[in-house]
Amino acid sequence: MKKSFIFLVACLVMVTAASAQKQLKSWKEWNRKEAEKIFNDSPWSHTQTETASSQQADVNTNFGDTRGREDAVRNVSTSTSVTLHVRFFSARPIRQAYVRMLQTAETPPDATGVERMEAWASLPPDERIIVALAYTGDQRAAARIAGALRRATTEDMKSSVFLERADGKRVSLAEYTAPSKDVFGARFIFPRTLEGQPFLSADAGTIHFHIEYVPKMPEASAAPQTNARGATAAPDSYKLKVDAKFKVADMMYGGAIEY
Repeated sequence: MKKSFIFLVACLVMVTAASAQKQLKSWKEWNRKEAEKIFNDSPWSHTQTETASSQQADVNTNFGDTRGREDAVRNVSTSTSVTLHVRFFSARPIRQAYVRMLQTAETPPDATGVERMEAWASLPPDERIIVALAYTGDQRAAARIAGALRRATTEDMKSSVFLERADGKRVSLAEYTAPSKDVFGARFIFPRTLEGQPFLSADAGTIHFHIEYVPKMPEASAAPQTNARGATAAPDSYKLKVDAKFKVADMMYGGAIEY
């Protein structure tokens, strides 16, 4: 019995040591799969897939005999899906994962570019919390989101975007930056402190990123549209809603919370 107990303790020590070594692995040693995992599915990255159905009323079918076919219009249900990627851009693991993905690509950057990117990836967070929102998937659905985000301004977003802790305390949006050509997408910038204290602590529980934004429709789109057969179609309304929750306890990195 005593020998079995000693063996069990030795095994636990070995497992704990192996786990610690894994956690201490430098980001520069991540392989591509590990970097992609951090970037897309980690304590600092959340994905949300949306599927939307619509009715298309301009699809032709032929019926009757071959001597005199007539055209009929039938309604066809179509669906589109898009995946929203919410990432803590101000967290070093996300930036480091992105740089590591570039470094392990088939055509890595040159030495000068690597040095510059590594410096950027290791920059400590400043006084801001930056959350990035990107989108991938169906071209039409992604285009709608892209159009909504590119037209939006900080004033448009302020009333519908916030970060919230488990205790209900919130920080409001300070600045919004529309998406550019990089993979991170739109940036939502929040203050890092609340009432003179860091917004997050180890016992904060969760942090919740929330958007519920109805974009302003361009005047041309607000008018009733007609299809090829002259039928009137309703304007294409769209609401962007994102609810992403992150566990603060899982956001520890190098002995501190990264966000």
